[in-house]
Amino acid sequence: MLQKINNKITGGVLGIAILVGVSIAPTAAMAAHEGTQGYVTVDKAVYSKILTDIATTLTNLSAYLDTVDGGSMDLSTKTPAADLRVAMNNLFSEHVDISAEVMRNIIDDSSDLEASKEAQMNNAVEIAEAFGSLYGSDVEELVGEAFIEHIEFSNEYAEAIDDIDQNAKEEADDELDEYLREISVLLASVIDTVDEETAYSVLRDHEDLLNEAAEQYKSGQYVQAYETEREALKQIQVVSDVLSQGVVDTMPEDFQT
Repeated sequence: MLQKINNKITGGVLGIAILVGVSIAPTAAMAAHEGTQGYVTVDKAVYSKILTDIATTLTNLSAYLDTVDGGSMDLSTKTPAADLRVAMNNLFSEHVDISAEVMRNIIDDSSDLEASKEAQMNNAVEIAEAFGSLYGSDVEELVGEAFIEHIEFSNEYAEAIDDIDQNAKEEADDELDEYLREISVLLASVIDTVDEETAYSVLRDHEDLLNEAAEQYKSGQYVQAYETEREALKQIQVVSDVLSQGVVDTMPEDFQT
């Protein structure tokens, strides 16, 4: 990768030289032919200095990358713990993305609603499998069941928003909150260092942001809805960071560098 960057830099130096050389020649020729009227006088010395400065900077950067590529500097942050954090962030971020898409499809009565729901379910299975790979098949089954419930309640809430049914919204939110309490207990029992109330708090924030985005989208506040979704994507990393750190803390022998 670094060698490719280095090659591009070398090519860039030559490209700039050609570009500046070509730009000077015709401009100077036009100025000589037409006189200075209507044209800016070309100062070749200025162009030459600019080219020299750029070439020097790029050459120095190229030399630096050669040093890094030669192994004298290790820029890698790849560790088992980092891999876990990235994997969990990816899975939970995908959950937010797909859930938001399902919400919009419900409100828009979109033809791809069922396809988005299928993707939402597949993501839930992958999250459960991730926990199963760490804690075994029993935990995988429990997390899978809990996540499916979570998806169903979230989608019911979006349907209630679409129907403008306050009673249905309150019922769906009550079910969501009960689920959040249960999954928080489950996560705290599986990951010893994860506090039940902390888990509930970050999961509640997650639900509230997605619900708020759904409300905004339904009312036609599209800019605000997408901004809220962006906040939900940032916030879900708090959830995955709490969980991944808890896993590493309770299983240090599996995540040594």
